[in-house]
Amino acid sequence: MQIQVWAPANLLLVGEYVVTEKGGLGIAAAVQPELQVSLCSAPEFMAEAYTAKPLFQWHAHEAVPQHAELTAACLESLGYHEYPPVHIKIDSSAFYTEDGTKRGLGSSAAVAAALVSALFLYKLHMGLHLLDPKDAAKLRGMQEGCIANLESGSGSGSRSRSESRSQHEVRSSLLRHAVNAHRKAQGGGSAYDVTASLFGGLGLFRGGDLPGWEALPAEALPPAIIRYGNAPVSSPAAVLGYKGLKAAEPEFVNQHVRQSNQETLQLVAALRAHDQDSFGQGLRRMARLGLDLGARVGVPAEIEPVRSGYGKAVGAGNEIAVLFPDSSCAETGAGQDQPLHVASQGVRWCISA
Repeated sequence: MQIQVWAPANLLLVGEYVVTEKGGLGIAAAVQPELQVSLCSAPEFMAEAYTAKPLFQWHAHEAVPQHAELTAACLESLGYHEYPPVHIKIDSSAFYTEDGTKRGLGSSAAVAAALVSALFLYKLHMGLHLLDPKDAAKLRGMQEGCIANLESGSGSGSRSRSESRSQHEVRSSLLRHAVNAHRKAQGGGSAYDVTASLFGGLGLFRGGDLPGWEALPAEALPPAIIRYGNAPVSSPAAVLGYKGLKAAEPEFVNQHVRQSNQETLQLVAALRAHDQDSFGQGLRRMARLGLDLGARVGVPAEIEPVRSGYGKAVGAGNEIAVLFPDSSCAETGAGQDQPLHVASQGVRWCISA
């Protein structure tokens, strides 16, 4: 048996730092490119990973090698107390430039989403996962699928409600395991990136122990491009700076969280109404909020000025910006600019005998 799983990259459009708070709101998206995790039956356990170059190779009964901590955390979260007889291959080379530079598009979060899904599917097909037998049989019958096509909890009729609840439980279980594994390996985090890569599309993220996610109409986003900054930004260091600011100026941070949440909800309303003018005005306000907070945290959020249109740094610092050029003027910049393509399916998989 071979299981192939693909997971998209991710970015946080608005809500930087605020999403680390319980109830903190942000708008996140799953975006191209994708990474791939392959899992196949083997005589004994072996895991290997590649980025722009080989990252690690881990054999059964060896200590966890450097860079394999997330893989170990995924196995542990899913209850693998012994090494399963599988060969795991993680290929995240699409998240790197040709010269080996890492794009700041949440590669570790995408790995968590894809690997947890692959290990879950393996358990399911081996009869090791505790689902109702009928529900398990239905899921095993999905040789190809994606998380976006699993019901999120609604349905009509007694049978469809039962199936919907089962699929909702699968979605929640995958999210919980992926978030727990990623937080353990990374030492914490809001998990907006894991959530976006897992569920796909554009969504309203709500911070918490188990994050919340409400799908938004990705087609309502104006055409946009992703622009990469000149240097990577350490997200853990940025979050540490935010925590320091919170300790030193709690009133300022509390006010910022309230204002950011309010502005985020207005952006959500604009997207649901397909009101691009209101969206543009709201994003400009969020950009100004981000500049102020970044200056206080000590991780600047300034970006190269947009010739015509608007944009803002996304995530911590200014490693990545999303620009919304005016339709009458195509924004051009560094050669690494790329169109923003929302990945609607999130994690998807294919299973073969």
